[in-house]
Amino acid sequence: MAIKKAQKSQEVKVKDDKTAMQEQCSVVAIYYYMTKDMSKRANKIALVAEWRKIWPAIDTVKDGNKWKNTFKEQGEVFADSDYYSGKNYKYGWWDAPTKAVNSTKFASAVDNNTTTVMTEIWELFDEDTRKLFGNKKDSWNTADMYLVQNGSGPEILKWAKTLKKEFMDECDADPGVFVGTINTYLTQLIKKKDLIPISLKKKTDDKTISIKETNMHEWGETGKIEVVNAKFQKSKTPWAFFNVKEDGNEITFGQDGGRGGNSFQYFADFRVGDYETGYLVENRLAGAKTKAEVKDIVLNNKGKQVRAAAQTGSVPQPEFEELVKEYTDEEYDYMVPALNEPMSAAQITYWNDYLKDVEENKSKISLNLNGFKVLGKEYPLIGATKDQTWVEKVSEIDADYLSGKTYNNLLAGKFHSEFRLKLKQLRMIRAMQKANGKLPEFLVSVYYLAAKQNISEEDLHGPFLKIS
Repeated sequence: MAIKKAQKSQEVKVKDDKTAMQEQCSVVAIYYYMTKDMSKRANKIALVAEWRKIWPAIDTVKDGNKWKNTFKEQGEVFADSDYYSGKNYKYGWWDAPTKAVNSTKFASAVDNNTTTVMTEIWELFDEDTRKLFGNKKDSWNTADMYLVQNGSGPEILKWAKTLKKEFMDECDADPGVFVGTINTYLTQLIKKKDLIPISLKKKTDDKTISIKETNMHEWGETGKIEVVNAKFQKSKTPWAFFNVKEDGNEITFGQDGGRGGNSFQYFADFRVGDYETGYLVENRLAGAKTKAEVKDIVLNNKGKQVRAAAQTGSVPQPEFEELVKEYTDEEYDYMVPALNEPMSAAQITYWNDYLKDVEENKSKISLNLNGFKVLGKEYPLIGATKDQTWVEKVSEIDADYLSGKTYNNLLAGKFHSEFRLKLKQLRMIRAMQKANGKLPEFLVSVYYLAAKQNISEEDLHGPFLKIS
């Protein structure tokens, strides 16, 4: 099938939320520390004044001082690093519009030394190429800002346009080959310090900020990351709670007699080469869909493990589904009823057997499922008695709410979405059980996908520096 040509580029809408303001403040901080003498009090005052223009509430929000410290350290660390060559740069905010960029507040703060070259490269991607990343440019390159050496922008963009013309317009090349070539070129530019994409994360208390190269390494003979070790943290058993309980006037799922909610969570440690890390995964609802969020577990300056202040990232839904299928050979949504449809008899039978299988294989990974109660009554997992199974009982409650009835005078809340989330969590648990000797690869893959780090040379996430 011929690859479709790119549609006319549309102006990117400027964010007006807190994240957008924080990213712009970071751009301005790096600009100030690279171009001005920050030992002078007047420049420090001027920088804070620019932050206030961009983020008017910075002095009044609860964590405003922490963010000021984050911006300050981001600027200091980058200006003192080997990545700053002393060249004159233009400054790009990843979400800035390609039109009228100099009308934005961050632009005036950097004396209108702005660029949109990376956004323009993304706009060269045609429909099929964008589909590789779920049509989200952050899934191609998770940078929040970038620097471009003065005068280099037109040359870089000309090269990308020529490549697109030769690869896509004239030869109908595989989109992956096009993106891979773009990524290689960007890596070369980073090493020459001509274009520097930067991902920014909030500073964790008592933890020093550092810079890490991402997606810039050379692959070995295998073409894949070499996992030395990966395991669940011994003191923190993976958990997903299947009890149906009352929360106020609503029916929901969670820990029986505790505060645990609807998430499936686990803590893991892994080592790749000389690189060691710990992380937390939370598989939870995001609207009507599910989301796998990842946070680094880091050592603070006192040697204590703490959760990073910033989320490492979330695994893109298509890639998460592909990962689960790789280990279960099952579609993530298979036999999960639609949100507005009750379970069929076939689906009930399927999930009765599925849950039994998960329980019988609990020895393969340590799990805390906290029982299968419905408002305090334990239900069997299989129909060995005349009693309803847990699946049958919960599906019955779900069907009642869908038909307009109530259960125990409780409001439905998010019960429909939560029930379907529980089924998907069972599939994720089964994926880890079936991984067996490949569990380390599974654990590392989840982290790398969330961090937009390439697992093999076939992966297509773009290169960037992470300041975190």
